[in-house]
Amino acid sequence: MVLPPPVEVPTAKVHLDPDNFRKAYELDSLQASIQRYGILQPPGLWADAARDCYFAIWGNRRVLCAQKLGLKTIWARVFPGPLEDGQADIYQLIENLQRADLKPSEEAAGYKCLMERQGLNASKLASLLNVSNGTVTKKLALLKLTPALLARVDSRDLPETSGYELAALSPELQIHLAEQVKGPITRKQVRTMLGKPEPAETEDKQRSHAIRLASFPLSVHRGVTLAQLSEALDELKQQLQQAEQKGMDLPAFAKSLRRPSST
Repeated sequence: MVLPPPVEVPTAKVHLDPDNFRKAYELDSLQASIQRYGILQPPGLWADAARDCYFAIWGNRRVLCAQKLGLKTIWARVFPGPLEDGQADIYQLIENLQRADLKPSEEAAGYKCLMERQGLNASKLASLLNVSNGTVTKKLALLKLTPALLARVDSRDLPETSGYELAALSPELQIHLAEQVKGPITRKQVRTMLGKPEPAETEDKQRSHAIRLASFPLSVHRGVTLAQLSEALDELKQQLQQAEQKGMDLPAFAKSLRRPSST
């Protein structure tokens, strides 16, 4: 659908959308911005000719700030009537998903709201929003958290990825685990509480890391011959053996290599 061009409308005639899934608005920073620069992105409205007023489709915060600031008019994209086929829901959700301050719980609620209104499953919603099916599924899982845990996800005290894992548990077990840590919870703590410790690196993986670490400088020394490299590696091996005898760890050994030679 092509968006209508912005037009100027009386601010007093604009009503907020009562069905917007965002129920709480932080207005201070936006209000200060509008007071200084004006409304840079026009909100979307639909015109109710019978009642001589407008209803917000997206941009509720901008409308509310304009009204609080006493602006007589605002520029908005006005549709001639209510949108059909759920277009209003789609516009509203996409507009909100693009906000930097959108909380994980609000994003999840937006997904659920659109699915229920449009009769969509997670796969169809993912296709509509051009995101992965896993993204939608994980976001919806957050709604299975207890209110207290969901609030901790919103406040960043609990990593969102950990919220996905806790959401699979019963509410009683969620509460029990959350009570074990009162402050911010790390993903490692959550996995430990769930009996899922972070997997340790295998010996082969550690050896692979060591080889990559040792071979990294070779690309910047193209003038070195293989014979010279072999001699240097033999010397490095001797230094490694001496470091092991002294009980040095890798960071300490690397630091010793950076020290200037005393000879």
